[in-house]
Amino acid sequence: MIRLITRLALAIGAGIIGAGIIFLARHSRWMTESPPYSVVEAEGLFEVREYPGLTLVTTSMAPDDDDGGVSFGRLGRYLFGKNETSQQIAMTTPVFVADRPGAMSFIVPRAVADAGPPKPESPDVRLAEQAGGKFAVYRVDASGRQMRRGDAADTLMEWARARGLSIDGEPFFAYYDPPWTPSFLRRNEVMVRLKSLAPDRN
Repeated sequence: MIRLITRLALAIGAGIIGAGIIFLARHSRWMTESPPYSVVEAEGLFEVREYPGLTLVTTSMAPDDDDGGVSFGRLGRYLFGKNETSQQIAMTTPVFVADRPGAMSFIVPRAVADAGPPKPESPDVRLAEQAGGKFAVYRVDASGRQMRRGDAADTLMEWARARGLSIDGEPFFAYYDPPWTPSFLRRNEVMVRLKSLAPDRN
């Protein structure tokens, strides 16, 4: 009887812990500012979205920075006050990663961007503007086998070309969750800018 009670208590405890992890993972994303967008078209895991212009703080990624830790640290220090006014700036989602050229970017919160973001102290960190426009987006299915970034980018490009969408630039990746988030709860996307929604006649 004691063993049964112990097992039941452990099972209940594990369930509570698991539910807590799921709750924190979901709410950490919901409580973090993300840029607004409108969905122009949707098909399964694919969407065409329209985004407003965004202010980014960005840094180059070295080829040996495979996990992005060095680049993330540079940008994090900017948010923590390594800027000309020592301003503390809130984290946003998603984090953008571009393979070509290698770069990582955080989105500057809208209120900070509107007021004029402080200049970074580090010469390796810079402010940049991402023009608004339409983007094709592929949401990688986190419940299945994790796709390599190159595979995910190829999948998006094939979908966009099959629909006659005109591509403008290289794909980049959007990560919405902290590293401790369980893989099945993570939101990962690959995006590419579109020139227009008109079929490419060339």
